[in-house]
Amino acid sequence: MGIRRTFLGFAAATLLFTQCAPKCTPAPPASATEAWAGFDRDLSNRILGSGQSTAMSVTVSKDGQVVHQAAFGRRLPWAAEPTEITDRYRIASISKVLTSIVVLQLVDQGRLQLDQSVGWTLAGYVGAAPTDPRIAGITVRRLLSHTAGLGVGDTLTFGAVVPSCPAAAQRLLSAPLSYDPGGAYVYANLGFCLLGLLIQQVTGRPYPDVVQDQVLSPLGIGDMAIGSTYGTAPNDVWHWTRANADYMEVLWSAGAWLATPTDLVRILDSLDPSRPGFHPLSPAMAASTCQSSGFADNPNASYGLGMICWYGGEWGHTGTLESAHAIVVHRTDGVTWSILVSGSNPHETGDLINTFAGVFTTSGVQRFL
Repeated sequence: MGIRRTFLGFAAATLLFTQCAPKCTPAPPASATEAWAGFDRDLSNRILGSGQSTAMSVTVSKDGQVVHQAAFGRRLPWAAEPTEITDRYRIASISKVLTSIVVLQLVDQGRLQLDQSVGWTLAGYVGAAPTDPRIAGITVRRLLSHTAGLGVGDTLTFGAVVPSCPAAAQRLLSAPLSYDPGGAYVYANLGFCLLGLLIQQVTGRPYPDVVQDQVLSPLGIGDMAIGSTYGTAPNDVWHWTRANADYMEVLWSAGAWLATPTDLVRILDSLDPSRPGFHPLSPAMAASTCQSSGFADNPNASYGLGMICWYGGEWGHTGTLESAHAIVVHRTDGVTWSILVSGSNPHETGDLINTFAGVFTTSGVQRFL
């Protein structure tokens, strides 16, 4: 009898589900407002719901026009003040996109050449005493594509053994290279430290000022800045930082910029000549950012000239730095998006690609773009 009651209960539940299924399927959103509300709810639950991250902001554009901005969590995890869309986060290695744009502008202007040897001149600029003649093989292109013979350099970057990018560059160029320039791909933060110094050497002006004047101001961006390892400005989201570190000062042009996701979306959209507004690079030079070095370093993407280029046609960059997870992506459907996070969820910044794609699809926002 007990078995029969169980079976009948299951059968009744099955019948109820069958009768309910067409009616119980969630109706598609009736408006863009409703769709974006669902998008925000799902995205914040996935990233902040675990309690491992304390703040997150997102911006989405379509065909160069911002269509959505949202902020979640708290600017300071110990305070009640909510995060706002104008708050800045550490963007870590997305800083490399800014540096590469200015370098490629100098190439566009004829003040640099992609295959120009710059190793010896940079050594002189920072007061290095080179011991390896192979630094003659360090070129602009190889620095942009992480193929310049430099090692990972984590000890110099994160080991608190030097106080700044110039000091790291001096040590780097005074030591033997890790491999023959052009012979391998090794992701090297300090290569973009060298590029920031190269910008200063060629222009005779401070690197942050050149970026502001040549890229940010023409895009209407006035709130980005180079951050420090410690200290949080009133409009900065707090990021956890271990004791006795100075990596922001060492990363500098390779990973120390602070920005909002809207800033990053505007920057990436400006590299697409089909988008309206200011374009910092010629169409040919902008296309060159996805020229592969020829080394297959990733099954899903290759590294171009300061840009990650996914094999499906998307391009952009990620950034990971202790409690900072940052990403900006230009999609083939005209959508550009950026998510910035303070915390440890996701564990891998690249996971934000699937997270965004899933939420973007299930929320139904595509119907209104």
